[in-house]
Amino acid sequence: MTSSAHQEAPIADSPGLEQEIGATIREARRRAGITMTALASATGLSQAFLSHLETGRSAPSVATLYRLAQALNVLPQDLLPRPSGRDLVITRRGDGPRLTGTERGGAGGDFRLLAGEPNGLIKANEVTAMPNTPAGDWFEHPGEDLIVVIGGTLRIEFRDWQAVQLNDGDSIWYKGLQPHRWSFPSEQPTRLFLVTAQHRQDHP
Repeated sequence: MTSSAHQEAPIADSPGLEQEIGATIREARRRAGITMTALASATGLSQAFLSHLETGRSAPSVATLYRLAQALNVLPQDLLPRPSGRDLVITRRGDGPRLTGTERGGAGGDFRLLAGEPNGLIKANEVTAMPNTPAGDWFEHPGEDLIVVIGGTLRIEFRDWQAVQLNDGDSIWYKGLQPHRWSFPSEQPTRLFLVTAQHRQDHP
């Protein structure tokens, strides 16, 4: 195989590895604060192809990996999944990727991933909300939530349970499958840490 052909050959040929590479590329793009449209423009790749990469339906070639790394200002190896059993995630202050509305389940507030793999069993998020943010949509999810309020006020309504209000220093744990929604009835911004854990039988 020639050097040129090697550069154009996909670096993964199994669906599982393609999904891991796609999740790593997506995480790097969000950490860089770059939209898929902007990344497509910077690399000369189509947005449809980038979408296929990030969802694990395609695998990048070596040449594509280098183009992506240059556009995201990272090393090419940073776009490859970490070896199994040696995973380590360090998130510096302000570096965590922000989550979209779909990823945060319709909850109000600004979500920033602090630590955890995209497909991991446990994720930690920092959530900030403006004063007097009204209730978001009802949502539910597999697993469990642990919340610690750092400042301000969080009110959680449960469809089948009594609503609770949490203030600075309060914490709560609950099963995510109970429909719930948040509001922030405080005259100051609210800040909290949310740790979400999935059960192994719920993990893809």
